[in-house]
Amino acid sequence: MAFPTILVTHKQSAFARHAQLLGCSVSDLSETASSKEPCDALFWEMACMRDVVMRNKTIGALLKATKGCTRILDFNLDNIQPADQDIISESLACCDLLRIEKQDILAIGKLLEVGAPYIFDSCFDLMARFDIKTLILNHSNHGCHVFQGNVVSEKRGQLTFGKHLVKEAEGAFTAAYYVASCKKDALFTEYHCKALNYLKGFLDAQ
Repeated sequence: MAFPTILVTHKQSAFARHAQLLGCSVSDLSETASSKEPCDALFWEMACMRDVVMRNKTIGALLKATKGCTRILDFNLDNIQPADQDIISESLACCDLLRIEKQDILAIGKLLEVGAPYIFDSCFDLMARFDIKTLILNHSNHGCHVFQGNVVSEKRGQLTFGKHLVKEAEGAFTAAYYVASCKKDALFTEYHCKALNYLKGFLDAQ
């Protein structure tokens, strides 16, 4: 299998660096020429959507994405405000794979009125509303849940890393999950397991 080509909003992000370590070819969206090339995946960070220039570039690239391109959103938006409603809806509507925190799920639920009494229900409601195929719900050093269809993969467990490694760990797991899923030869729960093993190996090496 050829290694995937990925277009990213920031080549120095944890996701981009780990995707490269996993053998992917990674290009930065800010490089004008790269945005015109076909890619297997497009990764963008929610925070960049607050910048008008980056928002236009990102949406333009998403609209040009070919069929089969996996659109991966890292919902790294701090302090969600009502003014963010449009950029949040716009991004979620273009997303195939979403990485998000529990507190952000709750904030989005209130903002977009898709909340539910239980966090799992909120995740499924959000996926249904925006037709999101896969959702990674992070729990910091307690691992994560992965949602796909109407199924949840639960492989949590205690991981050892300090606060300064949280973003690194999230990016590492998401990149490893995407790369594992490219083979399309197993259940998504197995992709979860492979990504978790990659993350553990990375953390053990620190």
